[in-house]
Amino acid sequence: MDPETFEFFIEQLLSHSKHGLTLNEEGQYVLNDCTERDQMPNVSLLYGDHWFEMFAEDYIYVSNDVCKICIYGDSDSENRWIIGNSFMRGYYVTHDLENLSFGIAP
Repeated sequence: MDPETFEFFIEQLLSHSKHGLTLNEEGQYVLNDCTERDQMPNVSLLYGDHWFEMFAEDYIYVSNDVCKICIYGDSDSENRWIIGNSFMRGYYVTHDLENLSFGIAP
């Protein structure tokens, strides 16, 4: 995913937030007001021929009253996002290391 798409994603989050987002010292966006987490939009991702949906409770992690946006642009590539556990939290995911493949099920 290109940088413009990531910027669009952040703009969408900002449009749903009265108090905004902050980029912290770790390079991670955080909600300035955790009470807004439930108003954040769902994120739909197309993988192959299937759409997968991530809910705010999946991609916004709460720790010590800080709400972290757990979707990152990959600094090594302009066309990749890191979604990791944020995505896998909402699905059953299998990893087949022997065949270098994985499966996803709702």
